[in-house]
Amino acid sequence: MKGASQIDYVMAMMIFITVTAVTISLTTDYFLTVSDTAQLIVLRSDAADIMDSLGKPAEPANWESGPDVLGAGGKAYRFAVLVNNTASNYLNAGVTATDLASELVSVYYSSIGMAGIDVNSTSIYDEAGNPVNYSMAGDNVTFLASLSAGESKWFTVYFNDNSNFTNRSAPVSGANNLSETIYYPEEINLLEYRLIQRLQNSQYGAVKNSTGLKNDFNIEIVNAQINATYILFGDSAPLRGNVISLEKPIVFQNSTAALIRGKLIVRAW
Repeated sequence: MKGASQIDYVMAMMIFITVTAVTISLTTDYFLTVSDTAQLIVLRSDAADIMDSLGKPAEPANWESGPDVLGAGGKAYRFAVLVNNTASNYLNAGVTATDLASELVSVYYSSIGMAGIDVNSTSIYDEAGNPVNYSMAGDNVTFLASLSAGESKWFTVYFNDNSNFTNRSAPVSGANNLSETIYYPEEINLLEYRLIQRLQNSQYGAVKNSTGLKNDFNIEIVNAQINATYILFGDSAPLRGNVISLEKPIVFQNSTAALIRGKLIVRAW
């Protein structure tokens, strides 16, 4: 009987040890899962905050070493110009519509209520999305249109109020025969070129410290039209570990003031 009692004791101890080991294992896995989940929530929150702040103006606006609020957002404007080569649109009454190879189209920014803008940020596109050369004189922008008799064409003019682009005016010559229809400008939210450049040229550590971000991150702007990275700012994401990546479509300016369809990707870890 004594031997049987010892066997029962050993079996009981084995069962106890097994149950304890399983319990510890399950408990450890549970706490690891909770810890990972909590970390992912924090990382996602950080990435979302960075993405949201990038669409806003930076604070302070003229930061140097690092901003309090990370931002590259601004506004551009666009308006449509309709050029219609029909007799009713000729400046001289009683004229029959003819082919016009070099019709001068002029727009004064002040006449559409947009005085004091950065005229050098002007970009003009035809109906097919091709850039159109233009000449600037004060706040007057002039470009050329080629139209057959009876033909009408749409042009879209984009501009910004504070991006400080280099003057890209080029001489244009032709004749002004038609009156054009100019539509009121509408706002476009975008990432401004000069703010993107300031961020790209800054030091990652200083920006991270000034914004108070605890986790590491990087910011990638992708030119979706050619599927290529436009800028990549921040640290390199690790090959292993928890990394959160958020993405959304954006519009950004490039160095020529052109508006580019892109993607904003924010990673945090």
